[in-house]
Amino acid sequence: MAEETTERQTRSGARSALKFLALCLACGAILAAAALFFLHPYARLERRIKAVTSRHAPPGAAIGDVSVRFPLRVVITDLVVPVPVQGEDREIRIDKLTGGVSVLPLLLGKLRFNISSDFFGGTLWMDVGAESSTRGRLVFDVRARGVDIGRLSEILGDQSGIRGNGDLDVEGELVGGDPTTLTGRALAMGRNVSMPPLDLGRVVLPANNNTKFTAAITADQGTIRFDKLEANGSAYDLSGTGTIRITDPFERSPIDCKFSMIFRQPPTIADKRLAGNGAEYLMGAVVESGAEVFFKVSGSVDDPEASLDLSSSLGSILKQSSR
Repeated sequence: MAEETTERQTRSGARSALKFLALCLACGAILAAAALFFLHPYARLERRIKAVTSRHAPPGAAIGDVSVRFPLRVVITDLVVPVPVQGEDREIRIDKLTGGVSVLPLLLGKLRFNISSDFFGGTLWMDVGAESSTRGRLVFDVRARGVDIGRLSEILGDQSGIRGNGDLDVEGELVGGDPTTLTGRALAMGRNVSMPPLDLGRVVLPANNNTKFTAAITADQGTIRFDKLEANGSAYDLSGTGTIRITDPFERSPIDCKFSMIFRQPPTIADKRLAGNGAEYLMGAVVESGAEVFFKVSGSVDDPEASLDLSSSLGSILKQSSR
């Protein structure tokens, strides 16, 4: 009896071992199949993405490497994108860009993807949704943090020498790639910004260091509105509002803005007709009284023109001096 019991236990243990081995083999086969299913198509997809992007990339663009990761994540490294600014080609360099596509919207006939990357010394995150059924409606949400304002300004063609770091939040919609259909809102914030002296024609503003600025912007019905623009620095404080009426191309869009400034350091009178002891006394009175000086900005996005609003400024100076 003891021998039969031992034999039964042996057979039972052998069956258990075989079942366990079979289970391991099955799991291994499933994992192997999964690896074949995911890895091989992804490797082909990497080559395909690189070939397509290289073929359709603008002249001067370069891609270092492309890798695809589960699930539907694409990583592009050493990306160089040429950007035409005022007739000149400039380069945006991105060390690493990561993007992903949402599967569920695809099943509903919509495209939605998100991107994160380094961006001018900071980071950029973007979520974009597109619907071909609604005339190419594009919905976007963008967040930028710690961006080097100086590097970004140079790419955009600004050679003023502004320095500092900034954050940007933007959300909006665009239809058919037409800039006049833009709707949305944005909030821009800067810190430790250094503004070099700014020549406004008749007046040269002093350098403004350690500046903090905030800009609240909305866009609707073909117009961008600066609902709030404030900058507080070592030499002056600035506040104002304004509009940009969107045209195509955007850089030709007309500007209409009004600003007021309170000076801690006097500006320089550049107009020889106004320069002299009287002008120096007037600028000293402006600083001493804390009066607001008003400016208007007109022209276009690529060629703005600032002018001193003499009547409003003199009224403010006389009012403050009489107190």
